[in-house]
Amino acid sequence: MKRILFLILPFILIGCATQMDALQLRQIESKELEANFEDVYRATMSVLQDAGYIIKNSDFQSGVIQAETGKNQDFFGTERWTEITATVEQFSKAIVKERITILEKTKAGQSYGGGENSRRVDNPEVLQKLYADIKQEVFRRQNLAK
Repeated sequence: MKRILFLILPFILIGCATQMDALQLRQIESKELEANFEDVYRATMSVLQDAGYIIKNSDFQSGVIQAETGKNQDFFGTERWTEITATVEQFSKAIVKERITILEKTKAGQSYGGGENSRRVDNPEVLQKLYADIKQEVFRRQNLAK
């Protein structure tokens, strides 16, 4: 019994230590970009599609983009996929604020109750990569217009 506790305890402690509050999540998920709303919105759509996401819903007026990956099923019938929501807002004449939220979703097979679970992805590297790609696409769009 002590061996099992010894093996499980570090994972429990790591899980507790990495919990973030809402403000920390917002700081990781949000960025300010020097651009106009349309360029950021369209660049985000392009980057998400290039990253393998399928756009499920987009509303230019509200600045919301919802996308997901395809569902993969493992040997036990559990489906796994990722959903992403991006909100784009013109903050000032030259600044756009964007927030990207990523959820990893799972749905157990019918023989396991069929429940659906989600976990928020709070990995700064993943979000930084997306924002770097969006910034690069915005740069391209701004220079194409010249």
